[in-house]
Order: sequence, then structure tokens, then C-alpha cells
Amino acid sequence: MFAEPYGVLKAALIHYGKTLSVRHAPDGIRVNSVSPGNVYFADGVWGEIERETPELFAECLARNPLGRMATPAEVAQAVLFVASPAASFITGTNLLIDGGLTQGVQF
Repeated sequence: MFAEPYGVLKAALIHYGKTLSVRHAPDGIRVNSVSPGNVYFADGVWGEIERETPELFAECLARNPLGRMATPAEVAQAVLFVASPAASFITGTNLLIDGGLTQGVQF
């Protein structure tokens, strides 16, 4: 139901980030985007699904090649990396943090 608007908006944001990365590269400014997949925390929507519909939760986990969801800390660490000097030559990139869930899908 909401997949189409989400996909259109996500693609637009990724494209905008790529455009900004080219525009601001001469000034030494890097621009990247981040696309986290499913992120689990107990008080979030996936925690609720796990409690109320465990079979659906298990099915969703089974679809991920790593067999689990990301933690908020894993997403934060990836964002910290891409913003750090260690990633100083990375710009115009969309970093997927999804455990391989969207492999084969290009944004």
C-alpha cells in the first residue's frame, strides 16, 4: 500500500544526494545517503510484531540472508564510519545497511 510512495521518495533522496555530492565536491564537502533495512528494537514496530505475530516475524527474519535485523547501534556505527575521515574518498554513495535483504535491487 505504501511501497510506491516510499520507493519514489527514497529514490529521489538518493538521487538528490548524488547531485549534491557532485556540486559540493570542489569545496571538499562529501554527501552520502544511508538506507537502513529492518532495524530491531524491543519497543519498536518489529518488537511489537515479534510479540503479537511471531510467525510473521520469523518469516521476515528468514528472508534476510543474515537471518536477523540490524540493531540501532549497527546503523549508527555505519553512519559514523561514512561521516569519518576513514571514508574521506567516499562521496555520492548510498550505503545499504540491510544484511543483504535488497541484494539485486538498485536505487
